[in-house]
Order: sequence, then structure tokens, then C-alpha cells
Amino acid sequence: MKKLLALFTLLCFYQFIFADDPIQKKPPEKYISFDKATIKSFQSIPILSEGRVKPLNTYAAFLLLKINGKRNIRVESGKKIEPMEWFLISLFYPEEAKKQKIFLVDNSEVLESVGFKNQKPRNRYSFEDLAPYFQDLMQKAEEISKKEDKSRSLLEAQILHLSTNLVVFLNVLRTLDFARIMKEDPSALGLQLNKPPRHVIAQLAQAQKKIFEVEPMKSLSAEKQNAVSEEFNKISTLAIELFHQSDWLTIFPPMEATIKEWRSPFELLSSTTQDPTLEASHLDSFAILNAFEETCLAIDDQKETPETFIKLANTLNQQINNQPIAKNYISKIQMENCYYQLDLIYNSLILFILMFLSICFSFMNLNAKRWQTLNNIFMTIPIALLTGAISMRCFILERPPVATLYETILFITVIICLVCIVIEFIYKNRIASFATSIVGTGGLFLSYAYESGDGTDTMGNLAAVLNSN
Repeated sequence: MKKLLALFTLLCFYQFIFADDPIQKKPPEKYISFDKATIKSFQSIPILSEGRVKPLNTYAAFLLLKINGKRNIRVESGKKIEPMEWFLISLFYPEEAKKQKIFLVDNSEVLESVGFKNQKPRNRYSFEDLAPYFQDLMQKAEEISKKEDKSRSLLEAQILHLSTNLVVFLNVLRTLDFARIMKEDPSALGLQLNKPPRHVIAQLAQAQKKIFEVEPMKSLSAEKQNAVSEEFNKISTLAIELFHQSDWLTIFPPMEATIKEWRSPFELLSSTTQDPTLEASHLDSFAILNAFEETCLAIDDQKETPETFIKLANTLNQQINNQPIAKNYISKIQMENCYYQLDLIYNSLILFILMFLSICFSFMNLNAKRWQTLNNIFMTIPIALLTGAISMRCFILERPPVATLYETILFITVIICLVCIVIEFIYKNRIASFATSIVGTGGLFLSYAYESGDGTDTMGNLAAVLNSN
């Protein structure tokens, strides 16, 4: 017993002397993530982008595809992040988003041109990695943009592409600055303006009216009064600029059907200021802006919960979908989310590949009826899935299935496959089935190459697509 007690005392002494100081230990870095319910609550918010109204989920997916070269990213922990979650992290936690390696650079010469050397030929970088070279990239991009497209070299086009992605991403990071507390200290005016820009603008407007009515201010020289006015204007301009960062987030429908453009939080504030009675009858602007501000304040105080974000999403969905114009898009928004969730084209591609392998094995055993049955299954299901995908696109876009090059590729693929099915049922020699697998696989690979080429929405505005072709 004494030996055990001595051993226990020795272990405690060792732990006290040699163990790491708990005060010096750094807590594990908190990883920002959103649960499925929160992500789903934001997915169906409509946004006007590239000439059409689409789900916010679609916008996030193609934005990430354009920047990252694929629709998901992996963090250091190994977790795969889907587009909507990445987009929410970028909106609400910009400092965390800056650390994610999402910028795909296919050519190391792009970064070497601004002094970023000794890198892999093809790699992904975070915004923090590229931030020291941001200004140099912008200067080069400005020079390159003055040239015509045909006269640009491949390297120049890649520099311009990376610079554009950096600017777009930076705009996303700054989107909710209108709802965050202003970090500028306007102490020179003797005012406590540690509030979101909307409240700062209102408080400055009231203070500027009253301050020059005070007797000490009247006695100041014209030069000093001008200096005070300039200080007011400086802070007001800064507050408006922070609001202006959200100008691209056009998620609020117009008040009249004759108006095509949707509105951003910046335009929402402007219209509310100009005609509050008209706006109040259509959209509760103050409820929307308050919801944004409450969410950002909770994040700053580290008191946010999943319910915090769901409350914001519910407020946005309720206010937007109650508008007559937005109601026309609800079924299409739901259908488009379903379209990308089912991913029928990708599943068709996998089945066409399996069909090709099945036919190859069946040729090794010409008398195997099981292989023939399996081939017929593999031949029918992917064509049905592809036909369903084309039909869903026609419903969403309200146009024929051959309006763009991407849609034409899908349509021609399914037509040729249907013809091959008819031939196979007539001759039953598996040659038409083999041709079906080749055409299906090749056509869908071609469609994926077209889609990921520049990362643009394949359901985009028809005129823009035709011009690009």
C-alpha cells in the first residue's frame, strides 16, 4: 500500500513539474459551420442575376465553380463544404472565408508575374495568400482589360480571370457591412456612433441640423464651420459606401410588374427614405434591415445560434414571397433546387459508363442472357433520367430545349440515344447499345466541359448566351 501511495505521489509531482502550462495552451481553432436546417432555409431565397431570377443556392454554386473550378471545397479537417454553406460563411464570417483555399490558379506564371514564386504549376490559394499581391494584380488586370479579347495572350487572360474572381469574392465578403457596427471612430465630432451605417446616417442627419443652431457653433469662423461640415459629410459618405457594398444582392422584387430590376438592401434603404408610405404598403424594409443587423450583432457578440440565422432566413423568405411578383417564381425556384439536388445529368453519366462496361463484358460471353438484360436496364434508365432533366429545364426556363449550345448538346445526345434504342430492339445485336453508351458518355462529358469552362450559369439569360457563342 505504501508503494502504491509513493508511486501515486511521484506521478502527481511529475504532472505538476513537467506537464504543459494550461494557460499557455491555445484552444483548438473554432471551425465555422452551418447545420442542414440553416442551409436549407437560405437556399430558396430568389436573386436576380445574369438576367434571370434563380435560387440563391444556384448563384452560390456557379460562383464557387467559377472561382474554385468545382462546386465544393475541403477544409483542413477534411470536411467537404457545399456551395450554400461556403456562401453563408463568406457572408457572415468573412475573416474565416479569407482562409479557405478556393482560388484555382492553373498556371504558376500568373502569380510569378507579381512576385509570388516557387509555387506548384496548378494550385489553390486563399484570399490571405493572395492579399499582398492584390494591388499588383489589379494594376495588371487594368492594363490587360484595355486590350481587345483577341489580342490577349493566354497568360493575360488568366491574370484577368484571377483578378475578376478576387474582386467578386471581396464584394461578397463586404456585402453585410451595412448591417455591422461601423469601425470608424467619429470622435472628432463628439458623437458616439458605434452603430450600423443606417443608424449612423440618421443620427448624423439629425445632429447636423441641430449643431449649427448651438451658440458656440454660430460664433465659429466660416472656415471651421466648413471643417465640421466636411467631417459630417465624410462619415456619412463612408456609411453610404458600406451600404453600397450590398448593391449586387438583388433579392427584393420590384413593386410594379413593369419594372424588371430587383432591388438590393442599398436600394431598399434609398426607396424607403424617399417614399416611406409607398414602401410600407409593399415591403417591410425596416423589418428586413433590422433582421440583418440583429444577426450581425449576435455574431459580433458571439451569441449566434442556428436559430439566429434561421430567423433571418424566415424573415427574408416571408417578406420576399409575400410580394405578388415573387410569387410567380416560387414553383420555379423549388423546381430548380430539386433539379440540382437530384443531379440527374451526373447520375445519367455514371449509368452510361456502367452500361459501356456491361456491354464490353457481354461481348466476352455472347450467349449470356443476364448481360443482355442488364444492358437493357443500363440503356433505359440513363436516357429516362436525361429526358427528365431536359424536361425540368424547359419548365424552369419556359423555352425549347435547344436554345443554347449546352442545351443543344443534351438534346442531341438524348435523341441519338433514343434512335439507338429503337435500332437495338429491332436487330438485338448489341451494336446499337454500344453506340448508345459511347454517345451518352461522350455527350455528357462534353456538357460538363462546357459548363465548367468559364463557370457561368447554363440556365442564364438567352441573349447573353447567344452573344457569348
